[in-house]
Amino acid sequence: MTLYDIILRSAYSGLKLFRSDGSLPPGHNGPYHDAETPTRNTAHWLIMFAKAHEISGVSEFHVAVERCANYIVGEDAFPESKAFHCRNDPHKDSTNGLIGQAWCFEALSMASALLGDKKYIAMAIDVYRRHPFERKFGLWRRIEIDGEPMDFDLTFNHQLWFAACSMLLSNADNEIATDVAEFLSMTNKTLLIRKTGRIAHAVPFSAVDSKLKAVLKDIRQALRSNKKIRTHNFLREVGYHQFNLYAFGILHESMPEHPIWKDDRIKRALRFIESDEFLANIGSSQYGYPYNPPGFECAFAISSFETHFEKPHKKMRRWVQSQIDNCIDRKTWLMSRNASDINTCSARIYEAVRLPDMELI
Repeated sequence: MTLYDIILRSAYSGLKLFRSDGSLPPGHNGPYHDAETPTRNTAHWLIMFAKAHEISGVSEFHVAVERCANYIVGEDAFPESKAFHCRNDPHKDSTNGLIGQAWCFEALSMASALLGDKKYIAMAIDVYRRHPFERKFGLWRRIEIDGEPMDFDLTFNHQLWFAACSMLLSNADNEIATDVAEFLSMTNKTLLIRKTGRIAHAVPFSAVDSKLKAVLKDIRQALRSNKKIRTHNFLREVGYHQFNLYAFGILHESMPEHPIWKDDRIKRALRFIESDEFLANIGSSQYGYPYNPPGFECAFAISSFETHFEKPHKKMRRWVQSQIDNCIDRKTWLMSRNASDINTCSARIYEAVRLPDMELI
């Protein structure tokens, strides 16, 4: 059996999950337990159906892509035609920060390419343009679904994925590539790499306000004294590390000449997935296999940065096999085993679509 056999079987199972409005079942953002709308998972499944169509040529998958795309740009998911509605939590924004919008960009770029209809990518570009990019800081601000600008999204992987998925729109808008190049250049301030190579979860507050340095030093010292918080933050960074590398992989393919790829920090971050610290802890992080798909993400990082790894194809296959063994239900072929959020984890098999086909057990 090959990886593409599994993708195809999972996609057929996904077809059975369609709801009458063209959406796929919503999840709860894994361990965060947010009340999500169907937008995110519908976007993920769109990409899966597109890959299944590429593999098989079956017209049913083409129809499925169109149904998903029309839901994402429809009244429920795009109520004011300014931003995509991704969650219903009275204490958080409705857009899921930058990353909720990024996942929609990723799907709509795929929809326009497969369906030959530029309206989907045009809508995504319009949403992108509503997000203020502050060149001084190299960061984007969040917006609400009414288009109202908010503060910076200081979760680094949100900024990174927004950059990566926005680049998928850049052939239709050159200004996007200019913004993303500046974002990458500014990571010398916005990206914190731990001594071991682990990527920090948050953008340093000092990147947006140098006056906060002294205050933050006191806060960090207080947090370090709390073992429970320290352990949680450590395991969260381990669980998200390869998720960051996946987005860096997309950007590397889109902007291979950018000087960031020669930065020693990127090399250290890549080496981290082969470190004892990562390998000993990725299996116990609730942000690892129960939520993010580290097997696919590590494999794609290796695929995107092959020259940094010895025997890359062997390592890719090992990581993919680990993901399949840990998370695929071989009765339904959904990625629902050991899942913290069955609907979302099932949809996140879509992260395998950028990998080459390979023989698996």
